[in-house]
Amino acid sequence: MTATVQTLAGTPATQAGSPALEAVREFWNSHVHDWQVARSEVGSAAFFAEIEAYRFDKLHYLPRLVNFDGYRDKRLLEVGCGVANDLTRFARGGARAVGIDLAERSIELARENFRQRGLTGEFHVMDGERLAFEDRAP
Repeated sequence: MTATVQTLAGTPATQAGSPALEAVREFWNSHVHDWQVARSEVGSAAFFAEIEAYRFDKLHYLPRLVNFDGYRDKRLLEVGCGVANDLTRFARGGARAVGIDLAERSIELARENFRQRGLTGEFHVMDGERLAFEDRAP
């Protein structure tokens, strides 16, 4: 199976996935929305709030260790962004957020999460070991 991703310039890039990679992609495409902690409709504002609350309850130390506000005006890439719970915090802090994930469903939900929160972000279905971004001069 191959997955088509888009580079920043919009040129299609094709990645042939290994069976293990494809199994991971398939798992997350069918399970990313299957959060047993969420009672609300998948993709709703309440859904995103519930899974974010659960995540930061379990990982309560993250806001002390990660400076979510420390990347204002910097481009920040999260590899394996899932539904973008952490990335929303970086974006609220002023980062130019970019998220990639193997699972198309994750990217759909990440985009919806940002849309509902009024945030701007860039999302791509992409393998973190084979980034398909154009090279840019600093």
